[in-house]
Amino acid sequence: MSRLLARTTQTGIDLGVLALAFLLAFLLRFEFDLTLDRLKQVMLLWPWVILFQYGVLVAVGVPRYSWRYVGLREANRIFMALGLASLGLIVGRFVAPALTENLPWLRHLAIPMGVVLINFTLAFMGIAGVRVARRLAGERASTELRRKAAGENGCECPEPVPTLLLGAGQAGVMVAKEIESWPGLGIKAVGFLDDDPMKQGLEIHGIPVLGTTDRCAEIAEKAGASQALITIANAPGRVIRGIHERCRDAGLRTKIIPGVYEIVGGRVNLERIRPVAIEDLLGREPVELENEVIAGAVQGRTVMVTGAGGSIGSELCRQIIEFDPAMLL
Repeated sequence: MSRLLARTTQTGIDLGVLALAFLLAFLLRFEFDLTLDRLKQVMLLWPWVILFQYGVLVAVGVPRYSWRYVGLREANRIFMALGLASLGLIVGRFVAPALTENLPWLRHLAIPMGVVLINFTLAFMGIAGVRVARRLAGERASTELRRKAAGENGCECPEPVPTLLLGAGQAGVMVAKEIESWPGLGIKAVGFLDDDPMKQGLEIHGIPVLGTTDRCAEIAEKAGASQALITIANAPGRVIRGIHERCRDAGLRTKIIPGVYEIVGGRVNLERIRPVAIEDLLGREPVELENEVIAGAVQGRTVMVTGAGGSIGSELCRQIIEFDPAMLL
């Protein structure tokens, strides 16, 4: 019953928006000075144009989309449906004069082009606007419910940590939205860092892009950030290593969202934030050593490592010493 009521209400709102858009289109086109003939045209066409436009919306599938999760895909579908409806009105405008000789009342179908264009603009803004308003209201209500639930459970929200988000792509935007929706995470996003020159100076979901990752230390000091969160989808190990080293040199705690590339349904699970691990730096699963085999080959023997001053050689030395060799050269 509640579902039927919701659908009926949504249909009523859509019809009301279309009706208001059509009336305003005439009023704006003729500067709120409608002649009697124009007023007759409005009253005659009003119900039929609205039903025609809504019929096109239904045919394209617009009413099936949830208002709560409206996005660019839905806005594009609304634009296409109203564009087709306007095209139908334009066709009627040019066909009507040829039929008025036998059917004089059809002259009312000759809707001025200005009215059609204004009607399209107002209808699109109205139909898309009420859905965006519903989504914003829903997101705000969800955030308030989370805060209320945390308070009732005796959970105190931690002091938000000023955090730089490294990566202003699609995953970064999703993370920014989740941070805003979950105040209990204790994260305060102070800015994005991204190496794309086209994003510099932009503001994404209310968060500014402050610069590139090579300026991490400088930007972190200016923004007062003490933590960095890697929000790059499908980042290879070498990229994570480079970012991790810059953040470490800047004195920032670096965290990552495991499986950030596994974004399903447009959501990122921020409850799984953790420090950067070796598998993130490798870009693959770490190799598990066969300790018994290595011990049999190394323990009690003299082992020489060439190139021991490099990163690989020095790590080999640290690993080998754990197996108790007689001498390590």
